[in-house]
Amino acid sequence: MMRLLHWRKASEVGTSEVGTSELGTSELGTREVGKTAVSKATVKKSDTGAVSLYVAIVFVVFMLMAGLVADGADIRQARRRLDDLAARISREAAQQINTAELHRSNKAVLNITKAKTVGEGLITRLGLKGEVKTTRERVIVTLRETVKPSLSIIASSQVTARREATAVSSKTTKGGTS
Repeated sequence: MMRLLHWRKASEVGTSEVGTSELGTSELGTREVGKTAVSKATVKKSDTGAVSLYVAIVFVVFMLMAGLVADGADIRQARRRLDDLAARISREAAQQINTAELHRSNKAVLNITKAKTVGEGLITRLGLKGEVKTTRERVIVTLRETVKPSLSIIASSQVTARREATAVSSKTTKGGTS
Protein backbone atom coordinates (compact mmCIF):
# COMPACT_ATOMS: atom_id res chain seq x y z
CA MET A 1 0.00 0.00 0.00
CA MET A 2 1.31 3.44 -0.87
CA ARG A 3 1.26 6.22 1.72
CA LEU A 4 0.68 9.78 0.59
CA LEU A 5 1.30 13.09 2.27
CA HIS A 6 -1.56 15.53 2.14
CA TRP A 7 -1.73 19.29 2.51
CA ARG A 8 -4.20 22.03 3.19
CA LYS A 9 -4.15 25.64 2.14
CA ALA A 10 -3.03 28.20 4.73
CA SER A 11 -6.43 29.84 4.60
CA GLU A 12 -8.16 26.57 5.57
CA VAL A 13 -5.92 25.73 8.54
CA GLY A 14 -4.10 28.26 10.74
CA THR A 15 -1.21 25.96 11.60
CA SER A 16 1.22 23.74 9.75
CA GLU A 17 -0.56 20.43 9.31
CA VAL A 18 0.90 17.57 7.33
CA GLY A 19 -0.60 14.13 7.62
CA THR A 20 -0.68 10.86 5.77
CA SER A 21 -3.47 8.90 4.21
CA GLU A 22 -3.91 5.80 2.18
CA LEU A 23 -3.87 6.11 -1.60
CA GLY A 24 -7.16 7.38 -2.90
CA THR A 25 -8.69 8.34 0.49
CA SER A 26 -7.30 11.84 0.79
CA GLU A 27 -9.54 14.74 0.07
CA LEU A 28 -6.97 17.33 1.16
CA GLY A 29 -5.10 17.83 -2.11
CA THR A 30 -2.38 15.24 -2.37
CA ARG A 31 -0.21 14.69 -5.36
CA GLU A 32 2.00 11.76 -6.11
CA VAL A 33 5.50 11.97 -7.57
CA GLY A 34 6.72 8.52 -8.53
CA LYS A 35 6.24 6.38 -5.46
CA THR A 36 6.76 9.31 -3.08
CA ALA A 37 4.06 11.80 -2.31
CA VAL A 38 5.03 15.46 -2.01
CA SER A 39 3.00 17.92 0.01
CA LYS A 40 2.91 21.63 0.56
CA ALA A 41 3.07 22.27 4.28
CA THR A 42 1.30 25.38 5.45
CA VAL A 43 3.18 28.06 7.36
CA LYS A 44 1.93 29.69 10.52
CA LYS A 45 0.90 33.27 9.98
CA SER A 46 3.03 34.28 12.97
CA ASP A 47 6.18 33.07 11.15
CA THR A 48 5.87 35.49 8.26
CA GLY A 49 8.67 38.06 8.33
CA ALA A 50 10.84 36.09 10.78
CA VAL A 51 13.63 35.76 8.22
CA SER A 52 13.51 39.49 7.51
CA LEU A 53 13.85 40.24 11.22
CA TYR A 54 16.79 37.84 11.51
CA VAL A 55 18.51 39.40 8.49
CA ALA A 56 17.98 42.90 9.90
CA ILE A 57 19.47 41.95 13.27
CA VAL A 58 22.46 40.22 11.68
CA PHE A 59 23.00 43.22 9.39
CA VAL A 60 23.04 45.63 12.34
CA VAL A 61 25.48 43.42 14.24
CA PHE A 62 27.81 43.21 11.24
CA MET A 63 27.67 46.98 10.72
CA LEU A 64 28.54 47.58 14.38
CA MET A 65 31.46 45.17 14.13
CA ALA A 66 32.66 46.85 10.94
CA GLY A 67 32.46 50.21 12.72
CA LEU A 68 34.50 48.89 15.64
CA VAL A 69 37.13 47.53 13.27
CA ALA A 70 37.31 50.87 11.45
CA ASP A 71 37.60 52.78 14.75
CA GLY A 72 40.34 50.44 15.95
CA ALA A 73 42.20 50.95 12.68
CA ASP A 74 41.93 54.75 13.04
CA ILE A 75 43.33 54.64 16.57
CA ARG A 76 46.13 52.29 15.55
CA GLN A 77 47.02 54.50 12.58
CA ALA A 78 47.15 57.57 14.83
CA ARG A 79 49.50 55.75 17.22
CA ARG A 80 51.81 54.65 14.40
CA ARG A 81 51.88 58.17 13.00
CA LEU A 82 52.72 59.61 16.43
CA ASP A 83 55.44 56.98 16.93
CA ASP A 84 57.04 57.97 13.66
CA LEU A 85 56.79 61.72 14.25
CA ALA A 86 58.00 61.53 17.85
CA ALA A 87 61.07 59.55 16.74
CA ARG A 88 61.83 62.00 13.94
CA ILE A 89 61.44 65.06 16.16
CA SER A 90 63.58 63.58 18.93
CA ARG A 91 66.35 62.66 16.47
CA GLU A 92 66.29 66.14 14.95
CA ALA A 93 66.42 67.78 18.37
CA ALA A 94 69.22 65.44 19.53
CA GLN A 95 71.42 66.68 16.69
CA GLN A 96 71.62 70.14 18.29
CA ILE A 97 74.99 69.92 20.00
CA ASN A 98 76.88 72.52 21.96
CA THR A 99 79.63 73.51 19.50
CA ALA A 100 81.63 75.45 22.12
CA GLU A 101 81.85 72.33 24.29
CA LEU A 102 82.74 70.25 21.24
CA HIS A 103 85.70 72.52 20.36
CA ARG A 104 86.89 72.75 23.95
CA SER A 105 86.66 69.09 25.05
CA ASN A 106 86.16 67.10 21.82
CA LYS A 107 82.90 65.74 23.28
CA ALA A 108 79.48 66.23 21.75
CA VAL A 109 77.22 67.59 24.45
CA LEU A 110 73.61 68.37 23.74
CA ASN A 111 72.68 72.05 23.64
CA ILE A 112 69.63 71.70 25.90
CA THR A 113 67.91 74.99 25.09
CA LYS A 114 68.48 74.71 21.34
CA ALA A 115 67.32 71.07 21.29
CA LYS A 116 64.15 71.96 23.21
CA THR A 117 63.48 74.94 20.92
CA VAL A 118 63.95 72.83 17.77
CA GLY A 119 61.71 70.03 19.11
CA GLU A 120 58.93 72.39 20.19
CA GLY A 121 59.18 74.28 16.90
CA LEU A 122 58.70 71.05 14.92
CA ILE A 123 55.73 70.06 17.08
CA THR A 124 54.13 73.46 16.50
CA ARG A 125 54.89 73.47 12.78
CA LEU A 126 53.31 70.03 12.35
CA GLY A 127 50.21 71.11 14.29
CA LEU A 128 50.64 68.52 17.02
CA LYS A 129 50.18 68.57 20.76
CA GLY A 130 53.13 67.51 22.83
CA GLU A 131 56.16 68.41 24.85
CA VAL A 132 59.93 68.11 24.73
CA LYS A 133 62.13 67.27 27.72
CA THR A 134 65.89 67.47 27.48
CA THR A 135 68.87 66.45 29.57
CA ARG A 136 72.57 66.66 28.77
CA GLU A 137 72.37 63.45 26.74
CA ARG A 138 68.71 62.75 25.94
CA VAL A 139 65.75 64.31 24.18
CA ILE A 140 62.36 62.91 25.13
CA VAL A 141 59.43 63.85 22.90
CA THR A 142 55.87 63.08 23.96
CA LEU A 143 53.06 63.57 21.43
CA ARG A 144 49.30 63.37 21.91
CA GLU A 145 46.47 63.25 19.40
CA THR A 146 42.74 62.95 19.99
CA VAL A 147 40.89 60.50 17.78
CA LYS A 148 37.09 60.62 17.63
CA PRO A 149 35.62 57.16 16.96
CA SER A 150 32.73 56.99 14.52
CA LEU A 151 30.86 54.72 16.95
CA SER A 152 30.94 57.17 19.85
CA ILE A 153 27.71 55.70 21.25
CA ILE A 154 29.53 52.49 22.13
CA ALA A 155 33.01 53.72 22.98
CA SER A 156 33.95 56.91 24.75
CA SER A 157 33.46 60.01 22.67
CA GLN A 158 37.23 60.56 22.26
CA VAL A 159 40.34 58.45 22.46
CA THR A 160 43.72 60.04 23.09
CA ALA A 161 46.67 58.41 21.40
CA ARG A 162 49.91 59.16 23.27
CA ARG A 163 53.39 58.20 22.15
CA GLU A 164 56.88 58.95 23.41
CA ALA A 165 60.29 58.70 21.77
CA THR A 166 63.76 59.19 23.22
CA ALA A 167 66.87 60.07 21.26
CA VAL A 168 70.30 59.89 22.85
CA SER A 169 72.99 62.30 21.76
CA SER A 170 76.07 60.42 20.58
CA LYS A 171 79.35 61.13 22.28
CA THR A 172 81.96 61.62 19.59
CA THR A 173 85.47 62.94 19.47
CA LYS A 174 87.53 64.07 16.52
CA GLY A 175 89.08 60.65 16.30
CA GLY A 176 85.77 58.73 16.25
CA THR A 177 83.34 57.35 18.76
CA SER A 178 84.49 57.07 22.36
